[in-house]
Amino acid sequence: MINRLLQTIDQKKHIKEEITEALLYKNRFMKSGFIILSILGALSISQISLSLVTKDIITIKSYSDLVNYYTVFVFITGLFILPYHFSHYGLNNKNLKLNLILGLTIGSVLAAIVIFLRIYSANNGVASSAFTFKLKFTDIVYPLFVLSQEMVMKGYIQGYFIILFGEGRKNKFTAIFIASWIFAMLHSAFGIYVFMLVFLYAILTGYLFEKTRSVIGVSIIHYAAGAALYYFSSLT
Repeated sequence: MINRLLQTIDQKKHIKEEITEALLYKNRFMKSGFIILSILGALSISQISLSLVTKDIITIKSYSDLVNYYTVFVFITGLFILPYHFSHYGLNNKNLKLNLILGLTIGSVLAAIVIFLRIYSANNGVASSAFTFKLKFTDIVYPLFVLSQEMVMKGYIQGYFIILFGEGRKNKFTAIFIASWIFAMLHSAFGIYVFMLVFLYAILTGYLFEKTRSVIGVSIIHYAAGAALYYFSSLT
């Protein structure tokens, strides 16, 4: 009687382990496939669009819109396809106080620098830097663009490579480097200087994300700097 009971328990435990392993394999397969397709899509868009911009077939604005809506698509699709809750990928209130302090402080400094550069450029004849006081549709949806880019690049892609490579300082740097390079590639049509600045920004905020495990802080920084540059201007 006891032996039969023990055998039944062992069989159920074995079946449960098989189901758990199968589910884990399925989750890893789905996540890997989604991330790889997302990266390939991002790189394809950046290179094809860059070629089209160079040949004057599309404008920088069209290129920018394409990148923004692509990241929104990946962000929303990931919420349904990826195996874990969205809080796992950074959309949470972990270290909220630290995120708010760092986000608002660094974001305010960057916004002030950008506004100063805009005023300086406008005074030196750069019309696109001047303040127009006209709100565009992209200004209204810009917070969604920012959140989508940070979730995709930090929560999805950077988080995936950190799990793939494992813990350790070098492995984390490699993961952050790859995710930052992909993010910078999406801005390659804006020129080499913008590419380098975006890459540096992504490296620094990549470490901030790893420290806080939330996209709130990096999204505030991104939004503050971007809003200071794009709002009330003809820039895209």
